[in-house]
Parts: sequence; structure tokens; C-alpha cells
Amino acid sequence: MDQKTILKRMDQMHDAEKLLVGTKGAEYAHDQDQLANFKRLGNILGIKAGLICLVYFHKHLDGIISYIQEGKEISDEAISGRFRDARNYLALLECLLSEKVQDHENCVRCNMTWPHHSLTCTTHAKQTRRE
Repeated sequence: MDQKTILKRMDQMHDAEKLLVGTKGAEYAHDQDQLANFKRLGNILGIKAGLICLVYFHKHLDGIISYIQEGKEISDEAISGRFRDARNYLALLECLLSEKVQDHENCVRCNMTWPHHSLTCTTHAKQTRRE
């Protein structure tokens, strides 16, 4: 497949993925924060929201691996849907992680302010424990 065809296909996939985020994101978020479902479940289980997102991603990765190994769709979800969901979960994971970077970039200990920043950012946690 030539580059032009690949780029066109990627554009089509991206359009479908954005539609999916718009519909599923509203269904799962329950509020303005489209990442809220990962955060809520992470709080309930006592683990990071990013790990919740990785579990959801891995479910689709397992489906893709099964498709490659078996050569057929085993569940009622089309393989194209697995790819869309997997790519979206990776994008959502990047968004979750970028929030943490934003927290650090706006860290009070870094001479900046961020109203929702915790008392210690992960970068400064060791320093704070020693102080």
C-alpha cells in the first residue's frame, strides 16, 4: 500500500474514532470530564486512572491478537471496531498522562500555580518526604 493510500485510510480511521469518542465519551463520563470514568474506578480500586485505561485497551488488544491468530472474528464486534477502540484508549491514556504533566508544569514547588494541584507533585514527592 502506498503512502497516499495509508494516509487517506488513517484520516478515515481518525474521523471514525472521533465520532466514537463523542458518543461513548458522553455515555461514560457522566460530567464534563471525559476521563472521569477512569478516575472514578481508579479511586474505587485504589489504583491510578491510567492503569484502568490500560486494562480497557488491553481487552481490545487481546481481541486483535485473537483475530490474527484465529484468522476470524470470535466475538460479535468487528475487528475494525477493536482497532478504533484500542486507538481511542491509547489517545485517552495520553490525555490522562498529559494532565499529570500539566500538574507538574504548573506545580507550586516549580514556582508556578495550579489550583487543583496536590500538595506534592510526583517529581517532588521524594524531596517533600525528606523535608
